[in-house]
Amino acid sequence: MSCNKNLLYILITIVSIAVGITYGYFYATSIIEAITSILWSAFAIALFATLILLGIILFNRKETNQCICRDGFFLLFGIIGTLIFSEISLAVTINTTLIAVLVGITAFFTVFTILSLAKMIACLIQSICSCQNY
Repeated sequence: MSCNKNLLYILITIVSIAVGITYGYFYATSIIEAITSILWSAFAIALFATLILLGIILFNRKETNQCICRDGFFLLFGIIGTLIFSEISLAVTINTTLIAVLVGITAFFTVFTILSLAKMIACLIQSICSCQNY
């Protein structure tokens, strides 16, 4: 995992783009009906990730600094994108094509947030456990 740290974020970005395109397509073809619930769930996920990030920063330990510095930006990018685009998607009700695009972008940011949060938590666990003497 320490060989190429950016490779995982390239993979996270590719997966997020694929899910975003899929969600946008499913919404445009009316396969997904309950989009309001999905958008509110995305908003809640972003708020939850924000609380976790704030908790990690506030209760920072010396051995976790590298994880915050390396992964914090990516997590913050996903959180801000999810918050902005989920609210825009909930507010726009006029154009179905525009909503499908916004739903796809919201799905991208939501998946990016979830995977970045998982990456940061894995990094935190690894850094804390590698400092322990067993």
